[in-house]
Amino acid sequence: MERTSLRHRASFLALSKTQTQFSGRFTIILFSPAPSEGTPLAPTCQYGLTASKKVGNAVARNLGKRRVRAVLFPFIKKTNHLKSFSVVVIVKKKLLTGSFSLIAQEIEDALGNFLSNTQ
Repeated sequence: MERTSLRHRASFLALSKTQTQFSGRFTIILFSPAPSEGTPLAPTCQYGLTASKKVGNAVARNLGKRRVRAVLFPFIKKTNHLKSFSVVVIVKKKLLTGSFSLIAQEIEDALGNFLSNTQ
């Protein structure tokens, strides 16, 4: 399965207007059932990560994004259903101090709930 990163502002804005979103203690997760860019012949999981300057300096923002990737990529690999969806994860400041197991549980629960509601 191939995963691609959302890189253009228009893709993030299109996903921000979606009705399906989850707001937790550590993240805000936006879902879209159809990829916002890419070819329909090769379905991929499109993901985007955002950490604003409110989270902290560049080192802190990169740490938050690395933690999210460490949870998101194995989940995508394990779940084949996710490959036809776009996901954007917005990092909150509390993610930097939260334990990895709680962060992983929050993200996996949100993605699992979304997948079970769309089938």
